[in-house]
Amino acid sequence: SVRIFKARAPSARTSQPPEIELAVLHKGDFFGEMSLLEGLPRDASAQAVGGAEVLVMTPGALLVRLRRDPTFAFELLRRLSGRVRTLNARLIAAMAAHEELRPGNAEALLYPTEQAVPAGSP
Repeated sequence: SVRIFKARAPSARTSQPPEIELAVLHKGDFFGEMSLLEGLPRDASAQAVGGAEVLVMTPGALLVRLRRDPTFAFELLRRLSGRVRTLNARLIAAMAAHEELRPGNAEALLYPTEQAVPAGSP
């Protein structure tokens, strides 16, 4: 298994753990795809839990694999979609728990390209 986590910003006012665990992945799962697909630095860290064997892919190797095996591409998209669905459910639960994130104030959580456009704007 591989544990995916992010370091929490240090704060003297909280007793929260120094890391936020995002997921624990198992045989056949993948991670690092966001960095690979977007060409940006990694957004989280990974740590093996016990023994783990991983396959490292470069962006070029991924492109070749996607071109040669459309079934692989579909499976990748299916799993990414499942992750988005799970994250949406977690976001809704967090919004329900925090007044400042309730539906009327949710636009702050949208991606920049999905922000509301002011009236009269193109």
